[in-house]
Amino acid sequence: MATKTRSKINESRASDTRRVLAEYGYGTATVMDIPTKLLVIEAFQRDLSDEAVEEMAREYDRNQFQLPTVCPLPDGTYSTIDGWHRVGMARELGITTITCQIVHLPRYEDRARLFINLNRNRRWLGPAPTFKSEFEAGASWAVEVALILSDRGLEMTSKRIPNGMGCCDRIRKIYTTGGSVRLRHVLDAVLAAWPDTDPRRFSADVLGAINAFLSNNPKADLGRLTNGLQTVTGQHLLALGAQRWYGWKMIDGRGGSKIEAISEEIKKLYAKARA
Repeated sequence: MATKTRSKINESRASDTRRVLAEYGYGTATVMDIPTKLLVIEAFQRDLSDEAVEEMAREYDRNQFQLPTVCPLPDGTYSTIDGWHRVGMARELGITTITCQIVHLPRYEDRARLFINLNRNRRWLGPAPTFKSEFEAGASWAVEVALILSDRGLEMTSKRIPNGMGCCDRIRKIYTTGGSVRLRHVLDAVLAAWPDTDPRRFSADVLGAINAFLSNNPKADLGRLTNGLQTVTGQHLLALGAQRWYGWKMIDGRGGSKIEAISEEIKKLYAKARA
């Protein structure tokens, strides 16, 4: 990454930090030099990316270094609420003490919430880490969704694993529009229809289309829906929907989203299936 680009990111990050601290009543944080060995993270933080740390270390410029935001903990350490990769970079460079902004938030939930607020509009905080932080902050929707996923052996993660899903935004939308019952029905239909070897079964478009079908057909029989979905793979369903959507857009000249097109394909599969 070019130095100029890194500078712009740092300027934006500093502005965002000042705005959030003011907006949420934390005021102007005090500044203190802290040994890097005392800087730790809590569960709401994201995992350290070795690649990001190495890149930051290569391009380190002390004049462009944005101060991490930390909070003192009872054991004498400091929770790194914002700037964990910067701390990792400092350790990589052998820097033993760095200047940090200090905020005082005794409650764990408040520290997790500040982390979310500081990172909400930053492109480098993905959906899965955001969900993890919302859960740690005690957000009711995230806690209930995590329980629903756990009951089915699933987890929200950015890793490509059989029981993982990264479409946090889609899951949240299904939960928000249809509640926990709808989310359970969507997930159960997918789990019953396709094995964990199907790489597209938990794609955002597949989940969104099943949700749309159930929303438009609230009395649909879930067993019949499963039977219909079993006649195709997740990838095949997406291809059918894409073909229909292309026809709508390029041939018919009508509107409609890709989700709606896939939902129409699900409707056809449902009509052909037996209860």
